Amino acid sequence: MIPEEDILAEIDRLADGDSPPTREEFDDSAKYASGTVVNRFDSWNNGLRKAGYEPNKEQSIPDEDLLAEINHLADGDSPPTAPEFNREGEYGINTILRRFGSWNAGVKKAGYEPNVERNVSEENLVAEINRLAEGNSPPTVHEFNKKSEHDATTVQRRFGGWNAGLRKAGYEPNKEQSIPDETLLKQLQTDVQGEIAPQRKEFNGRYHTGTYERRFGSWWRAVVRAKIQPASRRPLTSNQFRQFFKAAKDQKQPKRELTALLIQFSGLTRQLLPCLSTSWLTARAGDILVRVPEEHTQSGDRWTFKVPASWSDAGTQRETGLPGLLQWYFEHYDSIYSGDRHFSQIVFQVADDAGLTNREHVTRDKIGTVPLVRPSDLRVTGGVRMTRNGAPTHRIRRHLGIGHTDWKASLKDFFIWCEVHDDDFSHPDWDGFR
Repeated sequence: MIPEEDILAEIDRLADGDSPPTREEFDDSAKYASGTVVNRFDSWNNGLRKAGYEPNKEQSIPDEDLLAEINHLADGDSPPTAPEFNREGEYGINTILRRFGSWNAGVKKAGYEPNVERNVSEENLVAEINRLAEGNSPPTVHEFNKKSEHDATTVQRRFGGWNAGLRKAGYEPNKEQSIPDETLLKQLQTDVQGEIAPQRKEFNGRYHTGTYERRFGSWWRAVVRAKIQPASRRPLTSNQFRQFFKAAKDQKQPKRELTALLIQFSGLTRQLLPCLSTSWLTARAGDILVRVPEEHTQSGDRWTFKVPASWSDAGTQRETGLPGLLQWYFEHYDSIYSGDRHFSQIVFQVADDAGLTNREHVTRDKIGTVPLVRPSDLRVTGGVRMTRNGAPTHRIRRHLGIGHTDWKASLKDFFIWCEVHDDDFSHPDWDGFR
């Protein structure tokens, strides 16, 4: 059997900066087949996460690529089932659902007749539920779809609902809607092994992630409420933030310093940073404003924010140096970046220079093993810091581009983080969890 570390090392070898290889690239250039990754880690994306990578941003994947993946996994005239796609496909099943409205709609768009498992007997479905049960606990829909050769929708159609199927198999459904918040959170603490929660798709606990999402608003919020560190969008501590800032200021290349500071002190995403140009900058009363044109925002409206000249470090105001650095750069260049830049790799390198050894680490071929500090971690840190300092919500929203970019974090996320981690947190716009 091929050791896991050898498979993960091969993913790292073929990664391009912070971008993992696609399955096609892996099959073309790797020592092993992509199916080896799928078999070992249950899915291609799980393998990427195990290697320390975020799967490719699926909202930007063209429809034709999604449909091509359905074709790739089809067996003649038979399309893959939803569980097969989730286990073996390059993209997540939720991407298909969001893009086409349903799995069957995606299958039809790819030119297939959806699989309707009409010939599966009730006895076989009941036996499958029993096989996947643990003692008196029946499988969840998520567990059934992941581990069974059938689809949970087949159970729902055959018995008139998932819970009806469980009763037919002799189980009492989990009445998850009546479970107290405290019970759900304690169970989550029990189910998560270690200090850092898995990604939503990788979690297999007593209750389905959908239960946590419905109750708490998102998987991230549920994890934070349980006082567990989330896998992504994890704020730096005040000391880590200070160390990162010092390492950014000590960069010998001005462009690297500017990149690190922009990511640390603004809401500019990796998609927007390459587009930054002189036309976006305006000087007003000594301030530098960034005006992102509407054609570059998800909202379709122009996004304007002020580049911070200073930040609060344990009660002391320190200069960021950003306004002067931006002015100097644009006196010499029309734009900062040309071509595709690996901004995450710059953040990894600065975090390594900062000696953030108490973060988990990730291995990158070009720079070795470095602390896992992502741009999204720095942005959520900025939101938490502004929230703790009592900044008005409209200013937090404007500064971080919430609503203007596709970033997942929200104002409520910042409030929840602060209430969980700060003994005396208060904010005029926050009334607590209830």
